[in-house]
Formats: sequence, structure tokens, C-alpha cells
Amino acid sequence: MNKLQDKILPFLLAMAFFSPQMMYHTSPVLNTSRIAEIRELLAIQDPNALIAYVFGADGRIMQKVAFCESGGTHYNKDGSVIENKKTGDVGLMQINESIWGKTAKKLGLDIYEMEDNVRMAKYILKVQGLNAWKPSFQCWRTL
Repeated sequence: MNKLQDKILPFLLAMAFFSPQMMYHTSPVLNTSRIAEIRELLAIQDPNALIAYVFGADGRIMQKVAFCESGGTHYNKDGSVIENKKTGDVGLMQINESIWGKTAKKLGLDIYEMEDNVRMAKYILKVQGLNAWKPSFQCWRTL
């Protein structure tokens, strides 16, 4: 299980298995529609799907940014996280660790985890806009 799943699974399972009737001491009812939602959320392993889910309306442009920054992947073939040792950029969204690492930790995010890398990129987009990915502008503006 990944970090996101570890954080939300207990809560989501509780929400899925019990309906509001449980609060009134009636017999619990299995809520199958919530179980389907939970499975869908926990199954987001595809980088493009994760970006679309986290960014919403900004998802398409950020998918382009991710493609230009990291080839659209968070991991190397050997399973290690993509890192640019020269620049200090990490993962799918190529978050610069020396610039954003402390902020990420304050926000409870680990940029080495794909979900957190994307969530940090959303924070950066809100704070700095697309200027944070300006070095790859020539690539993503044409996609």
C-alpha cells in the first residue's frame, strides 16, 4: 500500500461499511457504492489519472508538464524515484527538493511518493503558477 492509502484507508473503510442507520443502533448495512468509490480512489496508480484527479481543471496542462519534466513517470525502470542529481528535482513533477523540500515536509508531504509529489505540484502551481516549470515551457506549450 502507498502513503495515501495508509492515511485514508481506515476512515474510508469505516465510511463504506456502515450506513447512517448504524448511528441509530439498527443493524449495519454494507454500502456497496462507497466501496466502489474507495476502490477507484485507491487504484489511482497511473500518473495521468492521478494528475487529472488532483488538479481537476488544470489537469491537462499539468499532464503535459509532467510529460516534459519526467517523461510522465515517477519511477525509473529499477523502481527507484526519478531524480535529477544536478538540479535536485524529484519525481513525476520534478519538484526541486532544495527549494520546496521544507515546505513539503511542513505540509506533511513526501515528494518521493508519487501522490505527494503531485499534491506538492498543486501547491506550487497555486503559489507560483506555471513559472515553476518555465525551463520546460518550450516542450509543454506545444503539446
